[in-house]
Amino acid sequence: MLGADLGTYSIKVVRISRGAVEEARQATCPAFPSRSSDDSRQLLRRIAQERRWRGQQVWGSIKGTAVIPRLTKFPAMPEEDLRGAVALEAEEFVSRNWSQMDFDYDVVEELPDGKVRVLFVAAPRELSEEQVQCFKASGLYCGGITLDSLALTNAFLHSATDAQKEANVLLLNIGAQTTNIVLLNAGQLTVLRDVAFGGNDVNEAVMTDFNATFEEAEAIKLNAGEGGAQLDGSVERAVEPLLRQVSRTIGYEARRREEAGDLSVCLFGGGSLAPGLDRQIASGIDSPVEHFDPFPGLPVRCELPEDAGLRSCFAVAVGAALTGEQEL
Repeated sequence: MLGADLGTYSIKVVRISRGAVEEARQATCPAFPSRSSDDSRQLLRRIAQERRWRGQQVWGSIKGTAVIPRLTKFPAMPEEDLRGAVALEAEEFVSRNWSQMDFDYDVVEELPDGKVRVLFVAAPRELSEEQVQCFKASGLYCGGITLDSLALTNAFLHSATDAQKEANVLLLNIGAQTTNIVLLNAGQLTVLRDVAFGGNDVNEAVMTDFNATFEEAEAIKLNAGEGGAQLDGSVERAVEPLLRQVSRTIGYEARRREEAGDLSVCLFGGGSLAPGLDRQIASGIDSPVEHFDPFPGLPVRCELPEDAGLRSCFAVAVGAALTGEQEL
């Protein structure tokens, strides 16, 4: 089973067979920093041809502020009635034509009060259609599309320690343009949301502070030692909007549950590798922060980066592949 994460500037593909990681591939789009969907198609087609994956099943994932995931409660009822009730509520959150949306739901928990917790997702159909066409052009068969946030959660729960599974954990997957925010309480989803923040925001702050181009800003980040305190200031200023969103999410959930509790933060994604960003997040929300390695829960039969931050970039692809395996 293949899991693909088609990011803004790079793609990550993981192949899992019988519960073991056989391959993990990453490629950077040649049109950096500007790109089109054709870049992802070309990269994926090249990798699929090199690895002779033609005809294999792949699971993808989507993200973005236009994607609407919600966790809510409903009285227990027959499945056909529940689907209608969930769809009716989902339509209230959608501003565009409902016929242009993909919709699905899942019962995530049966509650003791005779109700069920339901996760429903509504997303613009063009998001999934773009990925399906990309897979088709690469000679792959699309088995399904999940959310980055759900793939991330799947990868985390598969490799988390028992202590992490029982704790309050915040997952932050920071891409180039979008950050997935997932809040787990003892392994149960409590918050899923995407916000418009990513590594590009850090680059823009560096561009302003250093009077640099986008490419020069990226080089300054990679050579963090040369930027010194000025680079730290750029990262601190850039991450403030994300910290506001995260603090709001944590505060809302703490009020809803009438308790705060200790919280740990797991970082993922290329945007999280900006120098000092992990320290800024730890300081901003007063919680321990570390990059999460999505591979320890799986036998690995291929070479992987040694750095935990670089390994974290594969989490969505790992989670998508695991989702596909579970659906077989």
